[in-house]
Amino acid sequence: MGRPDPRFRWLIAIAALLLIAACAPRGQLAFSDSPAGTPHDILLATSRTAIAGTPDFGTGRAAEMSFAQYTVSVPPAHQVGQIEWPGARPDADKDFVTTGYQGLADARAFANAVSARARALPQGHREAVIFVHGYNTNMAEGLYRFAQINHDFEARSIPILYSWPSAASPRDYLYDRDSILFARSDLEDLIDQVSRTPVERILLVGHSMGGQLVMEVLRQRAIRQGKLWPKLDMVALIAPDLDIEVFRSQAREIGPLPQPFVVFASRRDWTLRLSEWLSGSTGKLGTIEDLAGLSALDVTVIDTTAVQGRGVDWHLSAATSPFMISLLKGLQQGDDGLAVQAPRTALPSVRIVADDDANGLVIRSW
Repeated sequence: MGRPDPRFRWLIAIAALLLIAACAPRGQLAFSDSPAGTPHDILLATSRTAIAGTPDFGTGRAAEMSFAQYTVSVPPAHQVGQIEWPGARPDADKDFVTTGYQGLADARAFANAVSARARALPQGHREAVIFVHGYNTNMAEGLYRFAQINHDFEARSIPILYSWPSAASPRDYLYDRDSILFARSDLEDLIDQVSRTPVERILLVGHSMGGQLVMEVLRQRAIRQGKLWPKLDMVALIAPDLDIEVFRSQAREIGPLPQPFVVFASRRDWTLRLSEWLSGSTGKLGTIEDLAGLSALDVTVIDTTAVQGRGVDWHLSAATSPFMISLLKGLQQGDDGLAVQAPRTALPSVRIVADDDANGLVIRSW
C-alpha cells in the first residue's frame, strides 16, 4: 500500500481545524463585583455595531466608531498565557471577569480618557499600545485576550483595543477580509486621536488578519500624508495573515518602516496554512521561511516555530507560550526598546529563532 497523498492529509487537517473552530464555545463578557483578581483598565475603540441594552458589541459594521473603557479582572489562579474563561457562574477567583464598564460618548471623551491616563504616568514613560485582534474574533475575545497579554507582560503602558467588525465565525473568512478594508479609516483616525494626546510613544500590534489591517492603515497614511505618525515608535505583527507579495508592495508604498518593525512567524502555524488554502496565497508573512524576499526591508523576524503556545496551535504562541512571554518580558526592558532591534547582518532583514530547548534566542541570517 502506497503512502497517502500529502494533499489528502492537508484536506483532513483543514477539515479538522474547521470542525474544532465551529464546535468550540465562544468567549462572552461575564460581570462580577468581586475584587478578587488583578484589575486591568482597557480602553476600547470599535467599528462594530452596539448590541442594544448591553455593554457588548456585535459583528455588524457601524457607520461611526464607539468608545468605552472596561475593567477586566485576571484571577489569582491565572496561568501564564491562558484565558480562564468564565462559565455559567463566573468566579472571580478562577475566571476572567469584567468588573467595570464605562461608555465614552464620543472621540473627544475617549481622547480625554487617554490624556488622563498619560498624565498619570511619569514623563518618558507615557506609552500607549494599540492592539488589533485577528480573524474569527468577537469583541469579548479580543478584550480578554488583550487583558491576558497586558497582565502576563506586566505592561505599564496604556492599553487600547481596536476591535474591527469580525464575523467571529470560521466560515466567514471573506466577510472578515472585507471588514479589514471597511475598518482602515477608523483605525487611522484612532491613531490620529492618540497621537494628539500627551502620549509620547505609540506601539501598534496586529495579530493574524489584524496585521493586514495594520499594514493597510500604514500604507493609506503614507499615501495621504507622505509620512507616518512621529509618535509611532514600534510595529509588531504577530502571525500576520498577509500575503508576502502584498506585504512587500505595501512596504514599498509606505517607505521607511517604523523601527523596530517585528514579525512573529511560525512554520507550524496551521491556522495560516488554512488561510493560504482558503485565499489561494502562495505564502503568508506569518509562515515565512526564506527572508531573501524581505532583504530590501528593515524587518526583524522572530521565528517561533520551535515554541508552542497554549492549545494545539502556534497561531498566537508569541503571547500564549510561557517561554515566549518570559523571554519577551526580558527583551522589552531597557531604554532602547526591544533588544531584537540591535542585531543586524549584511542584509537588513534578520531572523531571530526562539528555541525553548536552547532557552533563548538564536540569531541566524538567511
